[in-house]
Amino acid sequence: MKLKPHNKYVWIKPIKEEEKEDTNKFFMPQDLVTNQHYFYEVIDWSDDCSLKLKTKEKVLVLENMVEEIKSEEDFLYVCPESAIIATVI
Repeated sequence: MKLKPHNKYVWIKPIKEEEKEDTNKFFMPQDLVTNQHYFYEVIDWSDDCSLKLKTKEKVLVLENMVEEIKSEEDFLYVCPESAIIATVI
């Protein structure tokens, strides 16, 4: 099944970050928010988006604006255009 985003939404794919060794010398609560921005790869976008996006472009996105959608095969990730903070150039 092929989907096309609408209403200024962008399909994105998470970019896996390498796990870094935890060097903290104290315990932190597990539910503590440490990073609110993550990098994603652009898959597709709605025709009404004003950003000039490119397929496979790396973007920085506000994490709390990303929605996870369960599809038949996998998970899809979508965010509103306004959640994209920057593109990597």
